[in-house]
Amino acid sequence: MKTGIDYFPLDCYMDKNMELIEAQFGLKGFAIMIKLFQLIYSEKGYYCEWNEEIALLFSRRNCNLMTGDNIAFEIANVAIKKGIFSEEKYKKYGILTSEEIQKTYFEIVKRRTKAEIQKEYLLISKEEIPQNVYINDKNVCKNAENVNRKGQSKVKERKESKNICPSEEVCENDVEKQKEMLQQKYFDLFWEKYPKKMAKKEAQKAWKQIKVEQKLYQEICQAVEKQKEQYDWQKQKGQYVPYPSTWLRGERWKDSSCVEIKTQIPQSPEKDEKLEQWKKLVNGE
Repeated sequence: MKTGIDYFPLDCYMDKNMELIEAQFGLKGFAIMIKLFQLIYSEKGYYCEWNEEIALLFSRRNCNLMTGDNIAFEIANVAIKKGIFSEEKYKKYGILTSEEIQKTYFEIVKRRTKAEIQKEYLLISKEEIPQNVYINDKNVCKNAENVNRKGQSKVKERKESKNICPSEEVCENDVEKQKEMLQQKYFDLFWEKYPKKMAKKEAQKAWKQIKVEQKLYQEICQAVEKQKEQYDWQKQKGQYVPYPSTWLRGERWKDSSCVEIKTQIPQSPEKDEKLEQWKKLVNGE
């Protein structure tokens, strides 16, 4: 069953909150907001999952922003505070949605044979929902339903919790997949930057052990760029550059001296005199 929609209306005149976002972030802020609406409407139709890691991937894939630029997360946070997206649903379920988005979605899908919506995500009354929309309340996970009950074995409780919240496990798997994808993306970018491309599998193992997040990734990349300038890394065509796995396991990005100034060894007066004589002979003087 199709969930997303192929189009959504865009008003000619922006409301005050959208104007404030454009005033704060410029045209980039407006463009990213439109991209967010496209993400919401095209995938789930009335919401999208949202966190810092998803925002980073969204910035790279959907907005073509530079690596590490997570301005989309900042803009979405402002939009949540301004009420463009529901702060309650974001804090409780980690999604971006709004009453206006849901009304637009229902207006478009009322022509379909059937549509579906999660009960806990609803922001409008049931009276405003078309008859062809099925309200799914089977996958709602409430804390009260997971409380231990007297007279039930732990095995039975585990089975019941799985039956009560089948979507919870799916959501956790999705998050884990997103984290793995992000980790792989970070590693691929690190591999491009690192000058010695040897023992890639070992480097990937070391990378997974470190569990790199955005801030650490930026530190690692900055350290690699600086250490590339070191004399030890440049001499003899990079012979002394450590293997990437060794560099990662040794946490070499923490080295206090990242840039080594290459100095010339002063020549003795005697050597300088001989050098001048040799130059004169070569020039026929």
